[in-house]
Parts: sequence; C-alpha cells; structure tokens
Amino acid sequence: MLALSVAAALLPTSGCSFLAVKPPPEHPAFLERVDCTTSYSAPTFDTLLGIVQLVVSVSVVGSSPGSERDALARFDTLFAAAQLGTAIWGFRKVSACNDLMRSQALFRPRGPSAMPPLVQPVTPAPAKAAPVAPTPPVPQKIDDE
Repeated sequence: MLALSVAAALLPTSGCSFLAVKPPPEHPAFLERVDCTTSYSAPTFDTLLGIVQLVVSVSVVGSSPGSERDALARFDTLFAAAQLGTAIWGFRKVSACNDLMRSQALFRPRGPSAMPPLVQPVTPAPAKAAPVAPTPPVPQKIDDE
C-alpha cells in the first residue's frame, strides 16, 4: 500500500520534458520561422528528479530487506529510468532546436545591406565647372586731338 501511495504522489511530476519541450520540425523549409523549445530547464528538472529517485531506491534497498521495501525500490528504479529517459529525450530535442536556430542564423541576412533598397539610388549629375567671372574692361586710351 505504501508503494502505491508513493507512486501516486510522484506520478504527476514525471515526464516534464514530454509535456514542456516542443521539438523542432523534422524538415523545416529554408529560413522558415521555427517555433521550438530552446531552454534546458525541463530536461534538467527531469534529470534531477531521476537522480533523486535513484538515491531513494538505493537507500530503501540498503535500509532493511523486506518484500514491500523491495517492491518500492524496484518501482523507484523503474520510475528513475523513465524519468532519465524523458530527460534524455528532452535534451536531444532542445539541442536539435538550438542547432537549427544556429544554422538558420548563419544564413539570415544582417545589417543595413540585408534589405534591398526600395528606390534605386539616383546617380548625381556630373559636376559643372565653376562659373568664370567676366574679365573687367580694359581702359582704352583716348587721344585728344
């Protein structure tokens, strides 16, 4: 009875990675916007919970032999294996998502030259020569005859 109640209490915490991790699409189109999980928090939580489960099963087996305790230890070991399995699945899917995001970032254009100009640039007219000032009239000699 104790093993069943412990199992019922711990069952809702199993498989966070299956519930929280959204895997990337299998074959996304080139530069398609991808919506997948990039955070390792759910697989990390699954890993920690699996380790705690293993520690509990080892401590139960080491404390004193008994049929109910052995059953609980076996259940905890199986539960820890399932928990660590979901953690591995979550780490793999999050890594695949991060790799996909990184590879798409390499091909995504950046900077001011990323977008083509909306209007073709106007070529400036050739520079005109500076106007020359008219030469002043030269005084002429007037003969007084």
